[in-house]
Amino acid sequence: ELLRPSAAATYFIGRHVGATRVQHLGMDEIEAAILSEAFVEGLKLAVRRERPLEVNGQQSQTYSFPSGHATLTFAMATVLQQHLGYRAAVPTYAVASYVAMSRLHDNRHFASDVVFGAAMGVAIGRSVTWHGRNFYASPMLLRDGAGIQLAMLH
Repeated sequence: ELLRPSAAATYFIGRHVGATRVQHLGMDEIEAAILSEAFVEGLKLAVRRERPLEVNGQQSQTYSFPSGHATLTFAMATVLQQHLGYRAAVPTYAVASYVAMSRLHDNRHFASDVVFGAAMGVAIGRSVTWHGRNFYASPMLLRDGAGIQLAMLH
């Protein structure tokens, strides 16, 4: 659960010290976190797949498909890999894989929940770092508020 605050901290530190690359990395991480949460919650409500039975034999009150932990960690790992290269990919994908596998070990998800979540996370991470597109929609954080910036390039 430290990924969202660390993304915001990266953005604000980059902005504060004038490091535009760090600020850009932080903004891509924030976008990936927002998109991950939106897609995961939307799919959970649409699919409504019950979780595996917990160790004590009770059923969880939350839905299983897809794994939000796998989606978020793989999205963040992909953004870091896209910005920092393969040297960042090895440890971040290792951590993301560990998190995803822990969801199976703890009997919180089925394997398909985790695999789909990881794939969706990679797709989200690559989509927010694909900067050759001609349409941009991203959150803006200003001193006096926030907004959404939209731009269409021809």
